[in-house]
Amino acid sequence: MGKVFEYSFKQWLKRNKIKSIFYNGSGEPSRTLYGKLSEFPVDYASWYSYHDITLSDFQQINTRSFSWYDFFLPQFEKVAEGNARVHYVRGEHGHDEQIIHNVEAPELGRQLMTEIFRTHETLLDSAIRMCALSLTSEHWNSYARDHAAWLQTVPESAFRATRVNDIDTYARAWGDEFWDRPTVLLEEPAIEVLVHKSETYNPQRFHVDDKDMCFPGEPQNNCSNYGMATILLPASRRPQDRVAIQRSGSERTWPEVSEDGVFVPSNVLYRDARLYQDEPKEVYMIQLLANGMPHNKNGIGEHICKDVKAFRMTLSELKYIQASVSQHLKRVQQNVPRAHIPREQRPLRPMMANMANPYTIDAPPARTNANI
Repeated sequence: MGKVFEYSFKQWLKRNKIKSIFYNGSGEPSRTLYGKLSEFPVDYASWYSYHDITLSDFQQINTRSFSWYDFFLPQFEKVAEGNARVHYVRGEHGHDEQIIHNVEAPELGRQLMTEIFRTHETLLDSAIRMCALSLTSEHWNSYARDHAAWLQTVPESAFRATRVNDIDTYARAWGDEFWDRPTVLLEEPAIEVLVHKSETYNPQRFHVDDKDMCFPGEPQNNCSNYGMATILLPASRRPQDRVAIQRSGSERTWPEVSEDGVFVPSNVLYRDARLYQDEPKEVYMIQLLANGMPHNKNGIGEHICKDVKAFRMTLSELKYIQASVSQHLKRVQQNVPRAHIPREQRPLRPMMANMANPYTIDAPPARTNANI
């Protein structure tokens, strides 16, 4: 059979050097991971660039700042009881076993993320920088235009022999690994948000959440070096359900406050801290992805990509939250009076002896013959 002519979306992204799950920056340094080389799995060793984990975007999340236990957690539990699909069961190398329920609550999820972003400005900044890696409908439309131009270069004989692959669909572009995964590209950059409830029966060893979502270089002011991150929040106040992880290179357990959560970018090496040997741990796992960078592949346990339910927050929406936080801070600063320390009192000059001292507080007149 003769040569098959094809111009896929993946090829278009590579040709235009647009970072995605298909292209991490050919010719650049290795992908950046944060952690100790000695603690990485062997198959990672020669493909990545390793940095101190304190330079990453990893951060602790204060659950008391957005009423996680009093409001959001009870609401998610109600949804999870009647509207949560088993997302996948995973067992890797016989050590890990995890059941993940995809919780379908887009409005509640959006409200939660808005409150987290309002109370954690550094996390909001991280989400905004992830948007720079988002694919948009304009990327797809540009691919379609270039594909039409490319067709003009294909020999007529290839058409007669039906050796020309048609333009990609979303399903073809993302391939068998993500077959039928709901994909929505918007006009502007965005993050995709998935809410899961996770039951873990065996602690996961040192790992990163998605090697394909790691990119070369250091985080920059306008762009992150990871396309996916995970927020972990406790699923109850039970001791065994607290979030407890160890970052690579540290013996300490995070979060330092037992009822808090964490934000873990996909290029940070960490492992679950063992709390209770025989008790499964339940946590809420919220995944943030640069829109158009699918995570969770078919073929992992019982995971089926078409069952993924997500919502999206656009760059404009995130910027609006950022502006509202800034305006609120300015109003607070304006309404809090500045402390005033009076100037040091000096002896009055003779010519001013008869003038009232502006720093003297007159005592009230003495009360005489007061009725008691």
